[in-house]
Amino acid sequence: MTILSTPITRACEFAGVPLGVIMNPCKRPAQVRLRWAFWYHLVIVEGWSLPRAARRVNFDHTTVLYGLRRYAADEFGTDVKFTLAQIRAAVREMEEAA
Repeated sequence: MTILSTPITRACEFAGVPLGVIMNPCKRPAQVRLRWAFWYHLVIVEGWSLPRAARRVNFDHTTVLYGLRRYAADEFGTDVKFTLAQIRAAVREMEEAA
């Protein structure tokens, strides 16, 4: 039997946690950062929309946007007020420079 690698499973692998941890509304900083990494993978790498990523794990799309902004600021040094398009452009520039 072949297990398909879905965007959700790839995002969980990227964040290093099972989906149950992502869906838990816990607000401990370590768990919140894992959630940000999960959302980053779904939205930036997999190309999901904010509402779609939010609905999948029972969060609001504005929460996902906030998490993406914080993750990008922490990981890439972008401005925390960047729009989604600016985050995608900054990530693309960094990938091209590498």
